[in-house]
Amino acid sequence: MKDAILISPPFFHYEDFIKEELEKKGYRVFYLNHRKGKVADALLSFTSIEKQRTLYVNTLMKRLMKLPKGNIELLLVIKGEFLDQSHVEYLKKENPNIKCVMYQWDSAVNANYLPLVPFFDKVYTFDFQDAERYKFNYLPLFYTNDILMAEKKPEDIDLLLIGTFNPLRYNYFLRLKGIARKYDLRFYAYIYTPFSFYFRKQILKNELHIHRLTDIRFFPLSRKRLIDYYSRAKVVVDVCRADQTGLSMRMVESYGMNKKVLTANTYLKKDPMVGEISFLNTDASDEKILNFIHSHVYEYSHKRELNIARWVDMLLQM
Repeated sequence: MKDAILISPPFFHYEDFIKEELEKKGYRVFYLNHRKGKVADALLSFTSIEKQRTLYVNTLMKRLMKLPKGNIELLLVIKGEFLDQSHVEYLKKENPNIKCVMYQWDSAVNANYLPLVPFFDKVYTFDFQDAERYKFNYLPLFYTNDILMAEKKPEDIDLLLIGTFNPLRYNYFLRLKGIARKYDLRFYAYIYTPFSFYFRKQILKNELHIHRLTDIRFFPLSRKRLIDYYSRAKVVVDVCRADQTGLSMRMVESYGMNKKVLTANTYLKKDPMVGEISFLNTDASDEKILNFIHSHVYEYSHKRELNIARWVDMLLQM
């Protein structure tokens, strides 16, 4: 059996899906991240970025040093937050045949991973702009098998907005809330934020400008409920950062579920896999949004090519 290391932040259990897919390919996978635990991480969030970085870099190195040495064939890094040059150099020294692959589901503008690039054999990115600018391999995100296998349900939600809190997303949530009230639409939103973030930014500094506490949730949505909401939605709302050109997980999962998308990201036209998706820009008028909700959606033809199995295959093409 081949040995592989997967380094990824814990992110709504997507790391578990990736690990499972690597295991199907014949790897024994050692999954690592920098986290210290929910309570410790929450307390650390009140300290300086420099202190957090020092602690997390050291924590990751200690965990790497506990792994078997000599025969690890693959290092797969997703995002690589708090990954340091010393980590990769150590692994290469201890495992002479190791192949190092990085995948970025963030843009270099938002998270500068460029200093790590020279230490990897191959770099992939979900971001069109980064791929063009830095000559990286472009690879869109994936959806998991439970998306394809989801039970079809009556579409009793006109607009669905699910995501982690950011000001842009919250402000658009307020707009949709007003539209839904005005036109009697069925609008469902689940905006998650860790309580420690809310406490630091809202209670201590009043920076988030959240109108009502009931607008946000302090616990992430379960996978089962997420897929249930996707199944029931006519339109999925995708509010991304202005500097992001890559297609979000919401976009790709909506594609897998054959859903229409209300999105700020128009770069999907450039991707042959998802360029056919039925979408409307978030700055559209109320009237256009209403018409879009009731418009026909056809069957998307490239769905299986964005499945996680193909995504892992592409990463392993050395």
